[in-house]
Amino acid sequence: MANSADQIATVNAALDATGVYIDPTLSAQVDADELAAISSSIAAAGSPVYVVALPLDYDDEYGGNPRQVAALLHDDTPHDGAYLVVDDNYGSGWRIDQVEYGVVTDAYEATYVAGLEEPDDLGAQLALATKLMADGTADERYSTALAADDREDPPSSSDGGSGHTTLIVVLSIIGAVLALAVIRAITSAVRGSRPSAESRRGLKVDRSVLRRFSAAQSGDWRRRAERSTLDLGERIDATDITDESDPDAWQAALDHYEAARRVLDRSDSAADAVGALVLARRGDQALTSALASKPWQPKRTCFFNPLHQPGSQTVTWKLAGTAVEVPCCPACAKAARKSGAKPDILDLPVDGTVRPYFETSAEPWASTGYGSLDPDLLSRL
Repeated sequence: MANSADQIATVNAALDATGVYIDPTLSAQVDADELAAISSSIAAAGSPVYVVALPLDYDDEYGGNPRQVAALLHDDTPHDGAYLVVDDNYGSGWRIDQVEYGVVTDAYEATYVAGLEEPDDLGAQLALATKLMADGTADERYSTALAADDREDPPSSSDGGSGHTTLIVVLSIIGAVLALAVIRAITSAVRGSRPSAESRRGLKVDRSVLRRFSAAQSGDWRRRAERSTLDLGERIDATDITDESDPDAWQAALDHYEAARRVLDRSDSAADAVGALVLARRGDQALTSALASKPWQPKRTCFFNPLHQPGSQTVTWKLAGTAVEVPCCPACAKAARKSGAKPDILDLPVDGTVRPYFETSAEPWASTGYGSLDPDLLSRL
C-alpha cells in the first residue's frame, strides 16, 4: 500500500475534482454507468457528498477503519460534507460507512437502504445511496425497510408495538384520510399553535394512534444514537494519540462518548435519544480536532432542531412570550424570516401527543436548546 499521507493527498485531489475516488484495485466493482450515476447524484445533492472506495485491511495504516480514512481526508483538506467510505464488511458483503463534518444529512438512512438492497454489488450500492441522498427519498425508503423488518418480527401485544412500530405501519392502520388529519394536527402543534379543544374533538383521533406515531420516530432516533455512539467508541479505540494531538480535544472526545453512553443507558426516552446523538456527534468532531492538533469548542446546534446543520445564523423567536435571539441553521433561519412559514421544529412525544421539545420538561435538553442556548452540555449533565 502507498504511504498513507501520499494516498490521502491523492484521494483528496480526486474528491476536489469530482467528489469520487475509486481505487484502481476496485475499479472493476464500479462500471462506467454506475460511476456516472454517482457523479450526477453528488452534483444534485443538497450538501457536499464525497465517495471513497479504498481496499482496507486491519493491518493497513488506517487499521481497516473507514472512519479513520474519513478523518484523515477531512484533516488534510477540511471540506465539510458527508463522507461515504466503502468497507468490505469483514468479507460478508459491501458496506458504506458514513461520517458527517459540518452538515447533517440522510447519509445514514441512504447507506442503510443501499446496503440492504445491494449488499454484494459495490457499484450499485454506491449509486443507490447517492441517488437517495440527491432525490430526498432516503427517509421514506428507510422507514419502509424498517416497517418490513417489523412485519417479520412483530412486537408483542403487551407493549402495544411502541418499541418498533414505524410510521408506515401507523399509516396503514389509520388510513390515508385520517393520516392526513393526524399529520396536519401534529404540524399545527409543532408550528407553535396547538389545535383548539374543538378542533381536536373534531378529528376524533385515538390517542394510541399518536403514541404509535411518536414511537416510530423515537425508535429511529434511538437506533441512530446507538449507531453513532458505537461508531465513536470504535474510532476512539482505533486512534493512536501522539504528543502532537490536542489533549483537551482528546479528553472532550472521551467525555462526550461516555456522556452519550450514560444518556442511552439511563432511559429509552426520545429526548435522551436525540441528546445522545448530539453528544456522539460532538465527540466525533472533538476527536477529529485532536488528531489535527487543533483546539476544539462545541458548535452551537440549531435551536429549532439539533439534528439540522449547526446554528450558524441567528433569528428572533418568541419563547414563553419573550422575544429572544436563537442560533439556527440556514434553512430554519430562512423559514423563520419568511412570512407565513415556520422552521422545522423538533417535536417530542408527551402524554400521547407531540410538543416542541423546548415546551417540554425534558432536561437538560429543553433549557439548553440541545446545546444551542448553552453549548456546554457536559456541565449540565
